[in-house]
Formats: sequence, C-alpha cells, structure tokens
Amino acid sequence: MPVHAMAASPDGSWLATAGNDDLVRVWDPVTGTRRHTLIGHTKPVWAMAGAPDGSWLATAGHDATVRVWDLTGRRPRMTQTLPGRAVSCPLVRLGPDGPWLATSDDDGTVRIWEPATGRQLHSTAKHAGTVQAAARTGRGRSPSTRTPPMPRW
Repeated sequence: MPVHAMAASPDGSWLATAGNDDLVRVWDPVTGTRRHTLIGHTKPVWAMAGAPDGSWLATAGHDATVRVWDLTGRRPRMTQTLPGRAVSCPLVRLGPDGPWLATSDDDGTVRIWEPATGRQLHSTAKHAGTVQAAARTGRGRSPSTRTPPMPRW
C-alpha cells in the first residue's frame, strides 16, 4: 500500500504513516514494530504534522477533517476534530512551539487553529487556487503560503 503522509517526532521516538485505508499507524522507528493504529478518518489521510515536543499529531484527510491526536498516554486518543471542506491537497503546518496549526482547504482558504482547544483563531482571504505549500515566517508567528503556478528556478 502506498504511503501518502508521514511525520516523525523530533526526538525520534515515533514515526507515523498513512495510506489509502483511512488509518494512521504509529511506529517504533528503531524496531519497526507498529505501536498504535489511529482510527477516526473515513477517507484517506494525505497530510500530517507532529507537535514540536512530539506530544500530539495532526492528520488531514479527504473526509474534510483535521484530527488532533494526543500521543502522550499508553493509548493515543483523538482530542479534536477540526472541520473543513473537501480537501484535494490537504496541508498541515505548525507554529514553532506548537501554539497554532495551519490547515488548507481546496477552496484556497487557510485556517489557523489552536490545537489544544480546537478553536479557530482566524482564516485567510481565499487564495486564487489550492494552497500547496506553507512555511513559517520570521519568528513563526504566522504562516506564509504559496499557490500554483510555482516559479521555475
């Protein structure tokens, strides 16, 4: 099965993957054994990002949701389900210390969330197309986004 999304904890203690079967798997990267299977999405997961301290994972799928998972206990649990639109190219990006989470929808909107509470902090004006890339700017207080066409260098 193809892997569509992957994220790793900064300390190397876990690796998460997702494919066509709607499941997110959390692995021990040293032994290669599966630690957990995260069940919640109803369509394939295409993007994910882990918290800077490795305590939570955000996953985005074609089911038009972003799910936030607490990875600190013996059994991971879903703590937030963030609504969205159908996502053709989902995007999940984090602030430098995890205070915000940026997601994109196929209508060109980027939303900024507080992952701990699921509260939407704000949304951007719609881009002309699907947002396919985002990065932190300056001190990481806000994201910078990019839509096609991409410049050729």
